[in-house]
Amino acid sequence: MTTLSKNERVKIRCDECNLPFWSSEQLEKHSAVHIRSKNFECPHCSKKFGRTDHLKMHVRSCNKNPTKGIVTRKSAVNLQVGGGTKGAFHLRNSAFNGVVQEWRYTFPKSESAEVFENLRSVLMNDARLLVVEAAGLFKWYLGLEVVFHKSIDPAVETEPPAYFRTDPIPSYQKYDDDVWEVVKGQLEMELENYQTNGSGWIVSRLLNLDVNFVEMKNPLERVIEESDSDGSADDENDIEDL
Repeated sequence: MTTLSKNERVKIRCDECNLPFWSSEQLEKHSAVHIRSKNFECPHCSKKFGRTDHLKMHVRSCNKNPTKGIVTRKSAVNLQVGGGTKGAFHLRNSAFNGVVQEWRYTFPKSESAEVFENLRSVLMNDARLLVVEAAGLFKWYLGLEVVFHKSIDPAVETEPPAYFRTDPIPSYQKYDDDVWEVVKGQLEMELENYQTNGSGWIVSRLLNLDVNFVEMKNPLERVIEESDSDGSADDENDIEDL
């Protein structure tokens, strides 16, 4: 049997923002984002936002902003993560001098029937704050480790635990409400699909939520370096002419 990719499984898209969803229930939840009052308008493209911080983030990357992408080497910041969320997440792995980082939140060991509510709370608060505080150019994605048990025998559990991952997202979208609804929907869909198609598996408990960061090279650095190189060559030619 052919396994469909996530993009092939997409059946519906939001009429407002064209984001993909795998069920009408997910689309209905997402639609609430567009109903809220949006009183803050971008001066370049007229797109509206419900919060000023979301507007500021958008303006920096707006395609119609004439100052978009104007940076210098001094303003290029390496990937930095931390701040107020260190109490909730701990740095589990770091490689290549911090270019790749994995931060982990461990759920309480006590089982809870409110699995989706617990996931939403941690995801939309602690995990979101961790990503928002990160500085630099990077891609981020989420990983969820879950234990399932058999419906006919709760003593039988998945070993090793199941692990689900969201699609990677660029850092300039970390403030976007729509994106956070999508990643939440992806994880919820994976849990629901595992229960529906997993021969009687039921979510037993959530183990860990990982937030992974992978630093991206600033695409403007090469332009700047080439510009500096050209300038140096011109200076040398000028000196020879003298």
